[in-house]
Amino acid sequence: MIHLLVDGYNLMHALDSRLIKTLEEKRQDLIERLSAYQSKKGVDITVVFDGAQGNIFASRDRYQRVAIVFTLPPQSADDWIIRECEENPGNYLVVSNDQEIVRAAETNGCMSLSTDLFIGKMEMAKTYDDFEVEEERDDSAPLYPKISTKKKGVAKKAPKRERRKLSRLKNL
Repeated sequence: MIHLLVDGYNLMHALDSRLIKTLEEKRQDLIERLSAYQSKKGVDITVVFDGAQGNIFASRDRYQRVAIVFTLPPQSADDWIIRECEENPGNYLVVSNDQEIVRAAETNGCMSLSTDLFIGKMEMAKTYDDFEVEEERDDSAPLYPKISTKKKGVAKKAPKRERRKLSRLKNL
């Protein structure tokens, strides 16, 4: 199962939320969108924000099935995400535009996705998840068509690393 680690403020600022004014309202809107995405796709999501809102301890919370983490003030969300990728290599898909996080995640075997691509995937899931196209059958073809085993050129197969990444991202 895919587990998303989301850089909260990075994704929040990439979203178009002009109507929402306060930081708390923007944060709540982001968490609600992530929760809707999680319920459609069934992926685990952890969203990480900077600062523990005046607490002396890092805080964890949950909104439906989305885990929310507020880091301690000296530690940034970036540092928390990097440390989590180092402790659990290859277990996460990191959503951020921060190149330092992306490099650290990929170094530790985790995949990364830019916030713009993830926003597109969230919008597609909201719009097209339940939409299915029914194909019509063409019965005019012969029952047993001729199959040729002759190869038709050089195989253009992507490297294994790219094929794995694409197969994992296909389910998002």
